[in-house]
Amino acid sequence: MASNTLSIGAGFLCKGQGRFLGMVPCGGTSGLWPKAMGLDVAFQEWFYESRTVAGNQNSIVNGTYHTYIHLGTVSLKFVF
Repeated sequence: MASNTLSIGAGFLCKGQGRFLGMVPCGGTSGLWPKAMGLDVAFQEWFYESRTVAGNQNSIVNGTYHTYIHLGTVSLKFVF
């Protein structure tokens, strides 16, 4: 099956005196507090060519089929 793919993603890393999402301080002095925090998000869409089934012995499967796959991910990063 032939397909096309669209991907988009973004991320950021907060360190030093910054604030993660404007709320949590990024640079901690304690060994238990992360020195940096990051957030990554991505989305991917797969578009497949339409397929048509005709003349099948089981007529219930005859028709045109459209397939799309959606994939998304979110990740958090903590640097100690």
